[in-house]
Amino acid sequence: METKYIIEMNGISKRFGGVQALKNVQLQILPGEVHALMGENGAGKSTLMKILGGAYTCTEGTIKLVGKEVRFRSPVEAIQQGIAVVYQEQALVDSLSVADNILLGRYPNKCGWIRRKEMLKIAKDALDAAGADLDLNEEAGKHTVAQKQFIEIAKALSMNAKVIVMDEPTSVLTMSETRILFELIRQLKSKGISIVYISHRMEELFEICDRCTVLKDGEYVGTVQMSEVDKPELIRMMTGRKIVNIYPPKTSAVEKREVLRVEHLTKKGVFDDVSFSVCSGEIVGMSGLVGAGRSEVCRAIAGIDRLESGDIYINGEKVQICCPADAIRQGLAYVSEDRKKDGLNLKLSIENNLTITTIHDYAKGGIIDTKKENEAIDRMMTLLDVKAGSVKQKVSDLSGGNQQKVMLANWMLVGAKIMIIDEPTRGVDVGTKVEIYKIIRNLVESGTAVLIISSELPEVLGVCDRILVMREGKLSGEVSADEATEDKVLTMATC
Repeated sequence: METKYIIEMNGISKRFGGVQALKNVQLQILPGEVHALMGENGAGKSTLMKILGGAYTCTEGTIKLVGKEVRFRSPVEAIQQGIAVVYQEQALVDSLSVADNILLGRYPNKCGWIRRKEMLKIAKDALDAAGADLDLNEEAGKHTVAQKQFIEIAKALSMNAKVIVMDEPTSVLTMSETRILFELIRQLKSKGISIVYISHRMEELFEICDRCTVLKDGEYVGTVQMSEVDKPELIRMMTGRKIVNIYPPKTSAVEKREVLRVEHLTKKGVFDDVSFSVCSGEIVGMSGLVGAGRSEVCRAIAGIDRLESGDIYINGEKVQICCPADAIRQGLAYVSEDRKKDGLNLKLSIENNLTITTIHDYAKGGIIDTKKENEAIDRMMTLLDVKAGSVKQKVSDLSGGNQQKVMLANWMLVGAKIMIIDEPTRGVDVGTKVEIYKIIRNLVESGTAVLIISSELPEVLGVCDRILVMREGKLSGEVSADEATEDKVLTMATC
């Protein structure tokens, strides 16, 4: 019987040992549609897409491609059938050229000899189709994270994919790059190519997607037309509860006292003459376009990167911070935007990650007081509601939202009175975002001064008491939360 779907996944279940990751899930994709796949962290979205992409095989269920049942035993088999996955963690080989990365494992050849000219033409056509103007012969590692994203998309297009899965494709893109990506998606859609789009940014879904399938706790919740649903209803489908106010109230009973002041911070070619202050009892947001120098300024304050000139004052006293250990001794913590690279040790357990920075607090005479350490671990697991089977579980096995909580808990155990949190909710679902916002607000209520760097304007406006705006390495302005609007902040960031 003829089918209207290009992809039909029915009754999909997946078990990892005794853990049921997916149970009786379904997903139907129409030709030439942009189909959102939504759910909280740990809902099963990535597992389902890995099954579709051939990285996993399902325990139960069927997959049909244009009405014909298929079973992919590897990503290569999925690619050969026209299904490509652009994962959030990019899979490029930095030491190889852009062209090599696009055609890796699929080089055009004759008698074993690579046909270089043909290879470059195929790679060039794929890059052009992806809207990326890059040097084919330059090493992929020399490109920005955003440029690498377009190389991944070009790779998928070079495979003549009928279905492309995009996992959090805009998490590393600027607003202008996001616009370029959306235009590309519309072009692909007009050619009959289907896109499965995974993102926690709901504004994007309503702009670019036609339909949406929601998963919760590894099970199918429903599929809706984006034109027939609103944001609160999608949140209810994802979380099982109605969330009226995503952002906690901004009222604070804590006396505002300046605890951090920086003056004329400069690093040639990166940022110049940056001065601002942060008080206890407030959340200060740092906004601006990607590449404006926000993270670089804060990394320098925390002693991670070298500061060429400028002064740092903590509690009114001038301090020298030459390394992260200096910052920690001064009660200042920097929570990285890249939890997998800089924020966590993915090979270690949850408990090891929680106390890795404070292990000396639980040691006496070289012997660790495990009772005291376990009490601290249990307190943080409960306080931040980290969802895990055991604290001995590898942190790499946690969802993105729970990894973020573990990273925050590590620095909370340090007892830092100044916390710089870079992209606090990147790659985190809306339910976990609400929890993280409450955690941050509770930190402020306890007297901690918090500086947030965020690329999500609604988050900056909704969470922060005061907003600093960076543009091209300089502080272009400051605005209070009461006076801030998206247009005002964007104008300060771009003009």
